[in-house]
Amino acid sequence: EYGISVTIKQSINPFEHYSNPINGFINATISFEDSTKQWLTGVPDVDGQIDQNWIRSGTFKDPNNINYNDYFQSFIVNGQSVDSFFDPNQEYEKVLNGTWAPYVMASYGTANVKNAPTPQSVLPNSLKLSDAEKYLHSIDIVITNDKSKWTRCPVLEAQYDNTLSEGNAGFMNLRAAPSVDKNGNPDGTGNGMGWFPGYAIDLETGKRLNMAFAEDSWLAGENGRDMKWNPTSTLYDGVFGSETRWGGKHYVYVFAETELGGAFTDMPAYDEGQTIQALLQSGTAMDIRSLWRSCMWVGIPLVEEGEDFMSTDVRIRLRVSRRYESFATGHVGNNDNPMYGFGLTDLATLTNDEMAIDSALAMINVVPNPYYSTSEYEVGQLDTRVKITNLPEECTIQIYNINGTLVRSYNKADSKTSLDWDLKNHAGIPIAGGVYLIHVTVPNVGERTLKWFGVMRPTDLNGF
Repeated sequence: EYGISVTIKQSINPFEHYSNPINGFINATISFEDSTKQWLTGVPDVDGQIDQNWIRSGTFKDPNNINYNDYFQSFIVNGQSVDSFFDPNQEYEKVLNGTWAPYVMASYGTANVKNAPTPQSVLPNSLKLSDAEKYLHSIDIVITNDKSKWTRCPVLEAQYDNTLSEGNAGFMNLRAAPSVDKNGNPDGTGNGMGWFPGYAIDLETGKRLNMAFAEDSWLAGENGRDMKWNPTSTLYDGVFGSETRWGGKHYVYVFAETELGGAFTDMPAYDEGQTIQALLQSGTAMDIRSLWRSCMWVGIPLVEEGEDFMSTDVRIRLRVSRRYESFATGHVGNNDNPMYGFGLTDLATLTNDEMAIDSALAMINVVPNPYYSTSEYEVGQLDTRVKITNLPEECTIQIYNINGTLVRSYNKADSKTSLDWDLKNHAGIPIAGGVYLIHVTVPNVGERTLKWFGVMRPTDLNGF
């Protein structure tokens, strides 16, 4: 009755079947409120045996140097060891040109890989994958100058060598520096807490999420020692560009709301970073595992060379597929199954809209105009033809010469959007060159008059 059709099919969760062509990844976009000020970029993943290979998607494996292998699990099948790679089609290396990735795919710091956005793996691969399948959701991250929307969060130490970090803070522990307010001044609340200039939203639950960011306190010249999220544009520096800077390593982390169960600590929706802070302060193996089990997304931001930091607001959209399934909500009804509502208010057909009428009539045209003896619509030496285009199904077309004499008329009543005029009058005689007026009348809508000029050619009989 209403002409509405809805088709629903079951999808897969991220990493549910990692041989799947898309592995649950849909797309990712970044938009700037002022499109002329595209100031935010990131450290792009680069394949190879280098630290910038920070997203371990693919099927690379070197048994002699395991530091840069892509992530996989090994299974015994018929007595043989078989490697099953997490993301064999490298879908998650495509997220914003390799500048964001799921936590499960991000490299971790070791004595051989000191530039990495996550701590050395504290979780077995099977658990990391099951957590990603369950908790990796679509999110929006907004970076804004509106301080009322900023996120209170822990600031992590990104310097791997604690003999170089401020206060000898350990890698991925809380920064050993006084917590700061939104202006970057010490606020007297202890150590290790700051403000991310924005927020993250879980698109599936609508809830605000906890976040954290890092900085390398050894890189004071890259804003790495001020407890503020303010990356620079420097990727490498030093002799021959051999020293890693990565904008001061202001890594960004978004944490899921989780129900881990057992002895693990659940991560709530946004609680001003209190749970993350408590887990890091505790530092027990179980609490550190709880923390990183809840991490969804990781990004390594940079400022675009030549652009001003925070010159306009930014929205990052990361999208993955998820199954339709039951989950408890505060809504009563539908047995916790997904329930959606929609309306047609903005889709209803408008009637008697003067602007729409004027716009539709203005699209009616005649081509080519002017006509110089030939057009691309003609199919032979004796053919002369122009098209009157963008016509509605029903209309009347009347063609007059400059003296006001009716030369030709058409009554159109079909679904075609154009009409061919063979440049002849109602008696089938070719018209003379000159100016003509084409008057189009659309019933109950309006009228449009076109001025057309044509130069006619003499009949060419050389081919006969």
